[in-house]
Order: sequence, then C-alpha cells, then structure tokens
Amino acid sequence: MNPGPYAVVLEFRGKLLPEGVTPERLHGAFLGLVSRGDRSLGKLLHSPKLGRRPFSLHPLGNPRASGKLRLRLSVLAPELFARFWERW
Repeated sequence: MNPGPYAVVLEFRGKLLPEGVTPERLHGAFLGLVSRGDRSLGKLLHSPKLGRRPFSLHPLGNPRASGKLRLRLSVLAPELFARFWERW
C-alpha cells in the first residue's frame, strides 16, 4: 500500500445526528460506526494513549438541506486506512 495520505468521502442517509452536526458528535458517531464494524480498531482509535489522531473528519455540504451527511475521512497511517477499507 502507498504511504498515504488517504481520503475518502462517506455518505450517510437518515438521521445519524438528529441534534445537529458538531465536531464532537461527528467524532463520536464515527468512532461508534468503526467500533460496530471492527471493535479492536474502534478501541485503538478511542484510546487516550494514541495521542494525536491519525485521521480527520470534515463535513461536506449541508446535511439539513440535503438529508445526507457527507464526511471526508482523511487518514495518514496506511495500516489504519487498510483496516478501515477492508471492512467498508
């Protein structure tokens, strides 16, 4: 796998974050999604020992207007992206 960085746009439909989109809620929802698909990866990403997160999330567009939540996931670590991509 190439050394990175990697980016992918994820699109969700429905009411994932009914209270509104904030950085904290995006982060929590993303970690919850990862944990449901790969518990060990979710635990690793949630660990306070990790220090700086090797990924970033950025909302794209207006989810209230479109009814869709689009997130750009950027990842610096190739091994992390490989684990994520294998699953999803």
